[in-house]
Order: sequence, then C-alpha cells, then structure tokens
Amino acid sequence: MCKISIIVPVYNVASYLDRCLESLIGQTLKDIDIIIVDDGSTDESYSICERYAASDSRIQLVHKTNGGLSSARNVGLTYVKSDYVAFVDSDDYVAPQMFETLYDKLKSDGLDTVFCGYYSQKPDGRFAMKNETSEYLRFDTHDTVKGFLMDMIGSVPHYSHTARFFMTVWRAIYSMKIIKANGVVFKDFTSEDLIFLCDYLTKARKVGFIPECFYYYCWNGNGLSNTYNKSRFKRDVEVYKELHSYLYGQEQKKYKPYLDKYLLLRARVDMSAICGTAIPLEEKKKGITEIIETEELQSVLNSYPYKELRLPSRVMFFLMKERKIAALLAFIVIMRILKK
Repeated sequence: MCKISIIVPVYNVASYLDRCLESLIGQTLKDIDIIIVDDGSTDESYSICERYAASDSRIQLVHKTNGGLSSARNVGLTYVKSDYVAFVDSDDYVAPQMFETLYDKLKSDGLDTVFCGYYSQKPDGRFAMKNETSEYLRFDTHDTVKGFLMDMIGSVPHYSHTARFFMTVWRAIYSMKIIKANGVVFKDFTSEDLIFLCDYLTKARKVGFIPECFYYYCWNGNGLSNTYNKSRFKRDVEVYKELHSYLYGQEQKKYKPYLDKYLLLRARVDMSAICGTAIPLEEKKKGITEIIETEELQSVLNSYPYKELRLPSRVMFFLMKERKIAALLAFIVIMRILKK
C-alpha cells in the first residue's frame, strides 16, 4: 500500500494538464498513487490522461459523466487505498518535495493532517509567496483546532485580511481514517472546500502547519470572482448559515464576528463580479441592491462593529448599510482598478 493517494479532478484543462501531472510523477516521494478523475471532459484532457496512465503504473484513470468538482473528488475518494489522501487541482502544480516533506512531518509529529504555504499567481503571470506563518504551528486540542478552522473562515474586525489562513483543501494531506469514520465528503455548496474542512477538522485531533510554500495556485481567468452568477450570493448565504451549525455554546458568541466577516467578504466579491460584468448599469444596480437587501446581510449590517474595520472595508460597509447604491458601485469600480 502506498503512503499517499493524490486525487486530481480533470475537466477541460488540456492546456495545463501536462504541467500538473509532470509535477506529480516527479515527486521525491515515489510511494504515491495518483487518482485522476476525468469529469466528462470534451477537449483533449482525457487522451492526455490516458497517455500518462499508460506510462506510469502509479496512475489510476477514472472516467465519469460531468458532475462538478465535488462529485469528481468524491468519486476519487472511493478509489483511495492508502492511509492518507491529498487533492491537487489540474490547472495547478506542486513543488517536487511537497508530499515527501508533508508526509515526513505528519509521521514525525504524530499528526492527523499537515498544511503548507503556497504561491499564488497573478494575472501577469508572476507568483507571490503566501506563507501565512514564519514558524511551524501545531494545533493539538479541541479549542486550538477549532480556532485554526475559524481562522480560515474569518477574523476579528480590525485584522487587515478577511481571514488569517487561505481556505482550501489542496495544500495538505488528510487521514483517510478520519474521513471514513465520519463520512466526510464534499457537499453541494459553492464553498465546497470550506464545508469539507469544517467536517474534517472538527474531527481531527492533531493538525500541523509548516511555513514552507510548495503548492502553485495558478490563475487562468475562470475563477468565480471573475464571473457573475445571479444566484451566487444566495448560495453564499447557504454556506454562511451552514457554518453556524459547527459552533456550540460560547463558541457562537466568540466566533460570530468571524462568520459575519466571511459573509461581508462574499458580498464584496459578488458585487465586484457584478461590476466587472458587461451588463447594463441598471441591471448592475439591481443585482447589488438584491445582495444588500438579503435578510442575513441586513442582520450583519445592523450589528457588526464596522468602525473597527480597515478604511476601505469601512467605507464599503457604510455604503452598503446606508444603501448608497450608485456610490457603492463607483467605489467598487475604483477598487477594482486600483488592484490591477
């Protein structure tokens, strides 16, 4: 039995697939297997996968009808035979020593799971290092693991970022024992990674985080923040409501600001997507108004200590709270320009 199974969902990524698979077969940890789940690709992706599967016995290729990322990952989980599993998106790639380093740390420190830093690619092609800690972190009590999870969701109002740690499943290895014992799967939410991590980390006992960056998170212009979907914020609200179910007793009071900050982020991202879409101005105003008037967001706007936010977020919060739609739209457009 191999040490780690790596699940790679594939859907119409022929332009990036060689780069991803080459980075996996070139891992310094050789005792791995690679489970490729082709999710009904209509480009050359499947034939590329076949070529790699024919040349490397560690690759298992699964083909299924299109069902989305969560569905593909869940199918991949049914093929895992090792004690640990990892997830790599097929338009990204990893450093050669990633899985050897993570596995060695997991075993030497008696961990259930270990995370690493990552590189994030900008639209101009450059990569920025995202090591959210300068030292090794260990979480080995219920409270510290829950705190780590909450730091992926949000943060206290005055913290400069929405969350301390970037929320994603693709820069860690996970215990299949925990996954199987608790029926942890990817669910049908817009933030499927976040709900998976909630289900998993609330059952984990020992979690580590190393500062080294090994995962390359690549920009391809197709992210959710670059597209507009009229129903997206409603689905974001579903995630927000689901997150409350993971908090008990005093945790509700302690971490509610974290969840509220998460919802504010989703509102900002979704309104930014509206502003960046080629639709009539009145339709943009209507879309932003519908987000602001959502019951859950109204509750946050009426109770959140927004004066503790950093200035740009504070301005945007005020415009949302006062329903200054035209000014809000103009402010978002300016912020989008400044970020380019």
